[in-house]
Amino acid sequence: MFADREVAKQMLEAALTASGHLDRSLLAIKDVCSPEELHLAKRAVGECMGEMLLELINPILKQYPDLTPSGMKTP
Repeated sequence: MFADREVAKQMLEAALTASGHLDRSLLAIKDVCSPEELHLAKRAVGECMGEMLLELINPILKQYPDLTPSGMKTP
């Protein structure tokens, strides 16, 4: 995906950080949203995180397996 390992590392870190922010955002809204709103938000966040995993994270880890964070299985 990225010829430059450092670019791949930066993009991986950005994607993992974004995933964490999205996940925490659901915790922040769970007590103020209706169940329907929370359901829609969870679906949207899940789609975003899934797309990042399939299109960015997994390809980077396939190319640079040494960048795999501890506790995360390789694709």
